[in-house]
Amino acid sequence: MVAEELSFTNAARRLHISQPPLSRQIQQLEREVGAKLFIRLPQRIELTDRGSLLLDEARRLGAIAVEFVEMAQSVKRRSAGVVRIGIAWGLWNALNRVRVRYGKDHPDVEITGEDLCSRSDSMTSADAFRRQRIDVALTRASVEAPQIENEPLFDERIVMLIREDHPLARGRAVGLCQLTNETLLMFERKLSPALYDKVLEMYATAGVAPRIVHTKTSPIQQAGLMLIASGEGVFPSVSGRFTQPHADKGVAALTLADPDATIPVMLSWRNDEASPAVLAFVDAARQAFAAQKPVTRLVVNA
Repeated sequence: MVAEELSFTNAARRLHISQPPLSRQIQQLEREVGAKLFIRLPQRIELTDRGSLLLDEARRLGAIAVEFVEMAQSVKRRSAGVVRIGIAWGLWNALNRVRVRYGKDHPDVEITGEDLCSRSDSMTSADAFRRQRIDVALTRASVEAPQIENEPLFDERIVMLIREDHPLARGRAVGLCQLTNETLLMFERKLSPALYDKVLEMYATAGVAPRIVHTKTSPIQQAGLMLIASGEGVFPSVSGRFTQPHADKGVAALTLADPDATIPVMLSWRNDEASPAVLAFVDAARQAFAAQKPVTRLVVNA
């Protein structure tokens, strides 16, 4: 502080102590290191060359001390466990519902999050599990990987995003037959294989053969929203009680009349998981959505 202020008076004021004890501490430090640190002039003080060198070293050691304290606090938090969550787009409300329930009984467990498949170059859930990046995944598809267990939590409705001023946007619900003349915009399958496959299955069941244009963007990205608002076609997406809503200007969400237009949100974890913190999180997720349980059966990947 004295080196920064180059004034014992100002340094003492910032340290909330009187000047005499501060001067004595500096003198004691100079005796201990065996070097003069300050040149005391009538109207000011200056650092000596040795003082400048020791100041740089003191700042480095001070930063290390701060880092050590932060690490010690992190270790203390992790001593109760850590749960690393992989989450797909739009599922924050669902995850937060679990987090709040879980936090009441496990306040000392550290919870971290990892975005999954929000862009075409993002890692898949299987990649994240394989790389030990996550312990639990909340996504819209079973994780197709060895020793990963998948369980449905609740269903989301499939909707079609269309330009806001489209005539169909005035209706409450539409059938796929009404979208026959609309270009179907489809993003890369790995971003949401369950939604991708379900939409094509629904079109086939309805006997509708749309003109499909594969895009490099998804409806959760601005470039995808531009395609929809510009009238380039309709984009499949999802909607539900726990799903981030589509409230973008220029875009409307069409509810599909087909009652089967749903996909389950899945909870995934390692079937040999030994961490009590992770297993407790899985149980908390089950409890949080017990009333919304879909009819989809439990899927286990051996």
